[in-house]
Amino acid sequence: MAPAAMAAPASRLGPPRPGPRPSPARPRGPTPEPRRGPGCDRGSGVVGGHVPFTGAAKKALELSVREALALRHRHIGSEHLALALTRMTDGPAPRILADLGVSRARLHADLRDRHRHAG
Repeated sequence: MAPAAMAAPASRLGPPRPGPRPSPARPRGPTPEPRRGPGCDRGSGVVGGHVPFTGAAKKALELSVREALALRHRHIGSEHLALALTRMTDGPAPRILADLGVSRARLHADLRDRHRHAG
């Protein structure tokens, strides 16, 4: 008899039986070394395996929270981060957005249009 023919249908097997929970997966092999050098938070080092955010990244996240609250959204998404980046003046992201012609007013208008069409 073929193995597929011997298998009982799932409906006859009954509910799953409780048993020990599997342990969480643990990474195997060596732990990667923390990144150091250009582009990393300079001078702060790594504390307890945590790579801290740069000051500019913290500011962008703080502003994205404010954008979400101002729009009365209960989540923080990429749209809020993009709006936050248009408010910033330092760093490469605001310069890139400006070079691409992304303005705060245009971004707000696009978001309003998306929410109108979605809801």
